[in-house]
Amino acid sequence: MPGQNVPGRTHVVTAPDTRVPTPLVRLSQATLGALDASIQRPRYDRSMVSPGIVHLGPGAFCRAHLALYTDDVLAAGALDWGIVGADPLSAAIRDALVEQDWLYTLLVRGPEGDRPRIVGSLVGLLSVPDEGEATLRHMADPRTRIVTLTVSEKGYCQDAATGELDETHPAIRADLVGTASPRSVPGLLTEAIRRRREAAIAPFTVLVCDNLPQNGATARRIIARFAGLRDPDLGRFIAEAIAFPCTMVDRIT
Repeated sequence: MPGQNVPGRTHVVTAPDTRVPTPLVRLSQATLGALDASIQRPRYDRSMVSPGIVHLGPGAFCRAHLALYTDDVLAAGALDWGIVGADPLSAAIRDALVEQDWLYTLLVRGPEGDRPRIVGSLVGLLSVPDEGEATLRHMADPRTRIVTLTVSEKGYCQDAATGELDETHPAIRADLVGTASPRSVPGLLTEAIRRRREAAIAPFTVLVCDNLPQNGATARRIIARFAGLRDPDLGRFIAEAIAFPCTMVDRIT
């Protein structure tokens, strides 16, 4: 029974907790200064950062690795490498971070414990279904020198058996018919490259971070094939003039 002393046990009476909980404050540029001094935060003027990377698929991997490394680059003084993220499928990440001025907290876990870090390299987030034209404008912007991708294997619309473009894929068929507002990854990349070429803007590098076999070569083959179905000359240009480095990614997020 509560309040009774039981032989062999210690009876503890606890008083109600009367402490007033500290109100939660949403992270934003305006509230950075209120954070504990031990929390690492951007060591540069974010208002001076300009975009140099468009990232398709700004999920956990992007925010834990690509954006973190870019944050270090910005802190070193190269302020023209901000990241504009674009989600081909959803507005969820954009809507979650817009009120935080694109800031977020990365929790780095190690033997010494958890270390929170505020990452500031994102300068914008878009939802392709809602903002397809804005996404293409950023990809075609001369300041964009790299387009990075983490869209999973399915995002490339490849035939799983052959590794080639799945020309029967509904998104591919739709983008081949109507090129003005592409929704597939091959469609977005092809249209952005076409616009840059037409405007005599140097092509960007396509940097795939997904675990595809020979990911750069695979992406080049798929994108060039898609472009070739639209315009054979554009397909040859992509195959010959666009850099698609191969990468190896093996990290836990």
